[in-house]
Amino acid sequence: MKAFSIFLLLLCCSCSNKETKVNQTIKLPSSIDPISFDPRIAGDSNSQATLRLVYEGLTRIEPDGKPHLAVASNVEISEDKKVYTFKLKDTFWSDGSPLTAYDFERSWKQAVSLDFPTKYSYAFFCIEGVKAYRNKKISIEKIGIKALDQTTLEIRLSNPIHYFLELLANPVFSPVHPNYNTFVSNGPYRLVRWVFKNKLILKKNPYYWNDSNVCLNTIEINVVKNAHTANLLYENDELDWTGEPLQKLPIDTIQHWKDQKELCIRPPNPVKMVVCNTENNLMSNEKIRRALAISIDRKDITEHFLEGNEIPAHSVLPPHLTLQEKALFNDKEIEEAKRLLHEGLSELNIDINTIGPIMFIHSNTNQKLPQILQEQWKENLEINVKLLCMDWPSCLKKYKSKDFQIMLFGWESWINDPIYNLRLNELLDQKIDTEIEDLLSASDKETDSIKRLNLLRESEKRLVDKMYVIPIYFGTRFYLQKPYVKGVYYTPLDYPDFTYVSVDHSKS
Repeated sequence: MKAFSIFLLLLCCSCSNKETKVNQTIKLPSSIDPISFDPRIAGDSNSQATLRLVYEGLTRIEPDGKPHLAVASNVEISEDKKVYTFKLKDTFWSDGSPLTAYDFERSWKQAVSLDFPTKYSYAFFCIEGVKAYRNKKISIEKIGIKALDQTTLEIRLSNPIHYFLELLANPVFSPVHPNYNTFVSNGPYRLVRWVFKNKLILKKNPYYWNDSNVCLNTIEINVVKNAHTANLLYENDELDWTGEPLQKLPIDTIQHWKDQKELCIRPPNPVKMVVCNTENNLMSNEKIRRALAISIDRKDITEHFLEGNEIPAHSVLPPHLTLQEKALFNDKEIEEAKRLLHEGLSELNIDINTIGPIMFIHSNTNQKLPQILQEQWKENLEINVKLLCMDWPSCLKKYKSKDFQIMLFGWESWINDPIYNLRLNELLDQKIDTEIEDLLSASDKETDSIKRLNLLRESEKRLVDKMYVIPIYFGTRFYLQKPYVKGVYYTPLDYPDFTYVSVDHSKS
């Protein structure tokens, strides 16, 4: 066995006696309530931004952007890199009761169980036997998750994956209290009050293993549905921080905040895309999907309708992860798009004059982009698109029941590796080409890094060719932060972390 230990960084944030004597509090906005207080259920970026404050797993992403051990004190990795044996710190739940390796085993097995209400069981597919269990080929007792004793957790992987410690930092891998309907958690903060559609009050967790480096006493998250209202509250000093993914900044305020020099812009990362329901008759045709994709003018969208350094997307992989040297398709190929559309309709025996409007579902937090796409498809392809606007939980219900034709999605990777976004179709429960599945499976087993990247490169090309999802642009995240708020950092995957935040009003 090979011993492997990661030690916590010396943090730039330290709480002096003077600081801790005052009531260290910050107020944040959120456009919606968390979908759930169970991190295995709420995987959307908005919910996760909150859940990362109250839960913590075996690892966490520290300010250096790398995974460090959190609840785990050390880990041993087998020579074949397929068995991880974690030793846990002496840690507790926020009610003071002991947290054990059995809590991890129970939580993770619940997350992958067939009757558990989550759509994120795929996150565990790298663990031995989980896919087979989900396909009802083996019992759950045979999957590679086992507590050896109170403080030892053994995880067996199907294949060696170099990003496993990074993956474990996602809240979905957090331990959940046996009574997961309570507000008992194990992170730096604990939820003490939740007034639905109003606010959440988080207090410092005195049982957190690293509580000496947690400076804030209270984090107040106010549910502010309207982005302009949140912007006004920040301007009036009623909020101390605002930004994505908790709350969007209104596009028409971006220039104002740039001039005020309070605007911080993250590099392009999340991909905004249109997901096609391949089980729908019209959207099952590859030529029709491609016609919709290549008829779009992405440059016009990013340059004239968005104001945050967004860039056109011609892949599901953001710029820092793409494996292609050039774009895999061109924009505004009108004649080619028309040809593909008519050929696709002909293959389905559908007359273009008889098709009704394509139903385009989108959330109420993003209404401009669907309108632009609707106009472009009308102008360039002479087809009608009907927009259906609803809240995000309702969108998810429509998606889960496959009651849609196309839907607007935002997507971002949970790991800093191409494989996660390339498995996007599997994660979205879409049926895809078996050749793509074979390429991705082969990449999982390939230990040679160059050969693995070649397999992923070919997977990326084929996925883009098939257009199961239509990439539109890579978005940037904006946030505003009062000068007296110190210690907020974004992870490489663009999640804000408030664990080590402090307030120093002498800087205001």
